[in-house]
Amino acid sequence: MTLPSMATSNVDDGASDTTSIASSACNYRFENGRRYHAYKDGSYWGPNDEKAQEHLDLAHHLWLKTLDDKLHLAPLPRRASRVLDIGCGTGLWAIEFAERNPTAQVIGTDLSPTQPTCVPTNCRFELDDASDEWTYAPNSFDFIHIRSLFGCIASWPTLYARALRCLKPGGYIEHVEMSHEFKSPDDSIPAGSAMASMASLSARACAVTGKPGDVIYRMKDWMGEAGFKDVKQVEYVWPNGQWPADPKLKEIGRWSRLHLLHGSEDWTLALATRALGWEVAKARAFIDQLRENIKDPKIHAYHDMFVTFARRPTD
Repeated sequence: MTLPSMATSNVDDGASDTTSIASSACNYRFENGRRYHAYKDGSYWGPNDEKAQEHLDLAHHLWLKTLDDKLHLAPLPRRASRVLDIGCGTGLWAIEFAERNPTAQVIGTDLSPTQPTCVPTNCRFELDDASDEWTYAPNSFDFIHIRSLFGCIASWPTLYARALRCLKPGGYIEHVEMSHEFKSPDDSIPAGSAMASMASLSARACAVTGKPGDVIYRMKDWMGEAGFKDVKQVEYVWPNGQWPADPKLKEIGRWSRLHLLHGSEDWTLALATRALGWEVAKARAFIDQLRENIKDPKIHAYHDMFVTFARRPTD
């Protein structure tokens, strides 16, 4: 659904209905001091307020550092004409792709209409739920991009099948995903700590919501099962802090620690209170403990970050 102008007048009934839906999408849910999306209320666990948007923009910056300023790893043709960014968040990826590829038409979709209005003319944003039946025509896109939607989609095989249908033959899908499990090369994560418990907490919450949080470790197989070919996966890690000896990882770790400190509440608060039934005080105490672990220089932790891309067959 494309967001209409709120200044439109003398519209027909259909346009009025669309305007009504778009207006109601801004009647956000306010809960435990944070703001959440209204369209398909509860479908996504993350807040959409300014604090959350800053966190998403920080993640975008981190990915550019990780990928050496590339917006994707899939070997796209020099001129991709139509591109879809699913769950676009603040829209930064879509905007930058449109700027770098002025001949491409870029569509970003999200449950929250929080993207900027001043964007390149070849970029637009739509209010949409990727879990619904897709209304795009078959063979519509050269490239479909997905980033950080763990715990958001009930059936990834279904979504990949829809993406396959909507891609042109030879077109690419790329899914960029993160793990919520912290690992350590020297076993320095204290047993029983919030950091050590994060993976099991997220797994329990995602089991309640029915939306898998471990998609990072399953997307490669699911893409192949959906019918994609030449499935490739490039595996990265984001350290927490500057403990790695490698200069690039040390720099990424500096930004990653900031990303984790900002994201601790975004990832945890709604899932813990809604899915697990925790009291707000218990959830905030856990978040405070997690932040103390993140700031502890004696803990050498990292989490997995994978990029998986594949091609729709041409036959």
